[in-house]
Amino acid sequence: MKNIDFIVAEKLTEKLKCRGVAFNDDGFPVFSMNSFADEEPSFICPWQHRNYYQPLDTALSFFMPDNLIYPRFEKIADEVDEFRKFKSVISMDLSVSRNMPLEVQKFNMLMNALYTTYLASEGIKIIPSLRCGDEKTIDYLLPYKDAPLVALGLHGCKGMSFADYDEFIFRCEMIILQPRKLLLYGKPTKAEKEILDDIGIPYRVYPDFQTLYKRGGSQDD
Repeated sequence: MKNIDFIVAEKLTEKLKCRGVAFNDDGFPVFSMNSFADEEPSFICPWQHRNYYQPLDTALSFFMPDNLIYPRFEKIADEVDEFRKFKSVISMDLSVSRNMPLEVQKFNMLMNALYTTYLASEGIKIIPSLRCGDEKTIDYLLPYKDAPLVALGLHGCKGMSFADYDEFIFRCEMIILQPRKLLLYGKPTKAEKEILDDIGIPYRVYPDFQTLYKRGGSQDD
């Protein structure tokens, strides 16, 4: 963690409290039900490729490397109007891994929540991303419990393949959040698809940018 992270976290927390946002016992901001997007987007696009999509049909995402994510925290106020162009925004996705120290896992999840809540406080509709670390961090997703839609980035995420432990975490997330539908950015493997089908929560697969670009913008497999 860098000092600037702590400074940004403190500033975002102060701004959100001034806007009347409540915080839970874990120190995470609490979302209101009307913060969440209820309509599925036609497309999911990462921030850096946003100019290739029609914003009104698209959910903007942060499924991208951390070096592209960090500048967003410092420029959040300046970039709010860019987010307003889109149908919805998938929550901030700063990396969280079970291999990190627990305090770093929690802090990165807090940074994601603070950023996302700031967008929600600006009237931007949010689709939560299933980003957590080990089993001790699952409860930090509770502020997203009422969201009808949640998203999971599969493309380019080496740690997202469902090994036994990852499957356990994923099943816990689904039990706790019980979303109406799961939106997948990237095509699941056969093994992952079997797990998804077994869980019983409907899901929709969105092609990643490279795949969609090669198809000329078509969603079809």
